[in-house]
Amino acid sequence: MGDEVKEKISEHTSKIEKAQQALEAAIEAAKEATKAGLDEKMSKNEENKNEQLREMMNALTEHSDRIKNVRNNLDEKMKPKAQQILENMTKKEEAARELLAKQEAERKMKVEETKKKGDLVRMNKEKLAAEPSLTTESA
Repeated sequence: MGDEVKEKISEHTSKIEKAQQALEAAIEAAKEATKAGLDEKMSKNEENKNEQLREMMNALTEHSDRIKNVRNNLDEKMKPKAQQILENMTKKEEAARELLAKQEAERKMKVEETKKKGDLVRMNKEKLAAEPSLTTESA
């Protein structure tokens, strides 16, 4: 009976060891599978993140290009207007110079006319002053 019990205990211990080894192998396999799954998930997350960054960079680049185009178009549209404004200012400045020159010429003419009138009046006074003495002498 002793050998039989030892044999049964030995078989039972062997089964327990096999079961324990199988459990450890299953745990290890589960760990590996979980690690592989996490690695794959992290890799996909990294790819998604990179894709989002690429999309964001593309969107920013497109936006920047649109802004440059709008600026260039505004510059092109504004150049003729700015040129026209400058031309109008130049014309107005020229007209103002001409008007000032004309007013100055008119003022000089008036001064000359006033001087001539003054000279004429002075000459007439001198004539009148000389004539009465002639008429009083002849009288």
